[in-house]
Amino acid sequence: MTRKGWCLQAAGQAVLAGLLVLAAGFGALLAFSAATPRPTGLPGLFDYVSATWGDGLALPAMTAALSYAIGRLHAVPRERMAAAAAAVLGAALGAATQMQWLRDDTPHLNWTLPRPHHFNTAGVYHAVFLTAMCAITAALWTAALLRIGGASSNSAGRRAALAAIGVALLAAVSFSILLTIDSLPARPTAASTATVVAMGIGAALLLSLLALTALWIRRAHSQN
Repeated sequence: MTRKGWCLQAAGQAVLAGLLVLAAGFGALLAFSAATPRPTGLPGLFDYVSATWGDGLALPAMTAALSYAIGRLHAVPRERMAAAAAAVLGAALGAATQMQWLRDDTPHLNWTLPRPHHFNTAGVYHAVFLTAMCAITAALWTAALLRIGGASSNSAGRRAALAAIGVALLAAVSFSILLTIDSLPARPTAASTATVVAMGIGAALLLSLLALTALWIRRAHSQN
């Protein structure tokens, strides 16, 4: 495949990945919101910036950017194993937050959690989607950074991938800010605090991966 063809293929995969996340996240929640009667006085979908701007813009943009970065570079040894391990860890963190929301005796109730210890249909879907996205995001970040670290320092693909990583990082930071705004209102609960703690763990792991990638690239430069 020519360089132009490879670039177009990566771009097509990125757009498709972003659209799938948009449809499975914000699109599905919007449909649930329209079909689900909201109990009086409880916050709805559009009361949460992470569910609207986050799921509707930040997550699709991050997924598309990571998919593009991966598509522009060749696979590296043990990439699948590392990405699978990251996916398991991401899924565990995501599932743990949802379990905590179910266990909390005094959570912040909303249209997906109308009473303590009970997700409605939309809530169950959101819990599954969140857990899956945590796994997918962890795997994509791991694969993208591994490929960047193993790529040739003067390749056009790596330069394009680094630019895409910058976009993905900006989107990830934006989503984290939006999630923090939603999770820590005037009265923090065990569930909302657990969400922020899990996000902090994920951010720490991502920063570690970024640091390791930077060291990998620096070492490659020094050897050349």
